Amino acid sequence: ADLPIKNLRMEPETRRLTWDLNGNVSEIKCFINSQEITQFYVLPLCAASNFTVASSQAPAFSVWTRYPPPAEGNPEAAAQRLGCWVHDVDFLTCSWEAGRAAPRDLQYHLYVQDLSTYEMEECPRYEVDVRGTRVRCHFAGVSRLGGHIQVLVNGSSRGTSIPCSERTVELADVERLTVPNITGTCNKSYSIMEWKVSSHFNHRFTYELEIQKVNICPSLKFYILSRGPLSPPRYSLLRRLFPPIPHMKDPISDNLQSSKVVAWEASRASGEDCQVAEVQVLGET
Repeated sequence: ADLPIKNLRMEPETRRLTWDLNGNVSEIKCFINSQEITQFYVLPLCAASNFTVASSQAPAFSVWTRYPPPAEGNPEAAAQRLGCWVHDVDFLTCSWEAGRAAPRDLQYHLYVQDLSTYEMEECPRYEVDVRGTRVRCHFAGVSRLGGHIQVLVNGSSRGTSIPCSERTVELADVERLTVPNITGTCNKSYSIMEWKVSSHFNHRFTYELEIQKVNICPSLKFYILSRGPLSPPRYSLLRRLFPPIPHMKDPISDNLQSSKVVAWEASRASGEDCQVAEVQVLGET
């Protein structure tokens, strides 16, 4: 049939699906693997996908193309179980496993593409397995990334072509929040604890405080001072500090107007030193 558009193709540099017009057409829609889409924000780099242009107006038609071209080589030689996570505030680590059909001389190469700028860089520091094959990569200074990245692992071998593996990652979703430092001051009447959660990609937290031990100082009033956003909930931090609290009073202001402060009156049973247990990150609520 003489279709109104011909030579459908993907232009990866501009992430545009283009074609040659061969007649009058209207209400054209674009699809990737049968899902309608108006803008190709992320293009597949490894797995071939079907891109279709169609119109339901008379005369109805549809044409399609595949992108990228089907990869050469054994898919079982490609990197397997590719995954990435942000940790220690500033670092990104990605790991994978060598494919079951990986040849002895196979070496993997990992690249990260920032989807806000589409700039791509290769991993600066690899780790290897017992065979000397790269299976892990470390990036520092992740604050320069836009928060949404595409990770690509390809392979090289003298004897065969190696298909690539890819993953699109939202860095906020894969961050392992670092346990914050907690500081405290204590006198005869008050104890004030303070901490701050640091992240380049997550900025909304709630805090859960669990008192595990309280026989601290006689007639002690205990204050929790938190600096940082408190709503809406995304992550919870378990604060292991002291035991169940008899009574809760209204927040005080004093010199702490810029922070959330809650006061309790502790038991007068003993006079131990004030102690602080570690703060742990529990994960998503």
